[in-house]
This record gives sequence, structure tokens and C-alpha cells, in this order.
Amino acid sequence: MKKYCVVNFVDGDSVEVVPSSWVVEDVCFWPRGPKLSKLIKNHESQPSESWNQFKIRKLHEYGEYECNYIRHVLHMK
Repeated sequence: MKKYCVVNFVDGDSVEVVPSSWVVEDVCFWPRGPKLSKLIKNHESQPSESWNQFKIRKLHEYGEYECNYIRHVLHMK
């Protein structure tokens, strides 16, 4: 089962849902490019050294089903 983390980006004080493979301790690897939503949703990419790295606080880890709900709540306006 795919796992996702809800993380708080310390510098920008924003919250996002990301694949758990993008999180290593207190760092989130963040890809460059226009297809970010697809990469997150489909759990398609593994992080690489060329990705940006941001300091985070990991708030929680969820499975795919719970993550869809959390993502929806985070992005409601």
C-alpha cells in the first residue's frame, strides 16, 4: 500500500501531503517541474539529489485511502 505523509514546511509554514518516500527524517525532497500534482497523486517518482530539499516537521503518515481525504481537506477553500 502506498503511504503518504502530511508535512509542515518549516520555512514557509505551509502544509502538504507528499509520498512518504520523499521524506527522510526532517527533510522533504521536492521535485522540479510542472507535473507536481501527478507525481504526488500517483506516487510515481523516487527522490534524487537534484531535487530541492526543505526542512519539515512530519505531522502524520497515512495510507492511500486516508490521504485522499486529507488532501481534499487541505486544499478546500
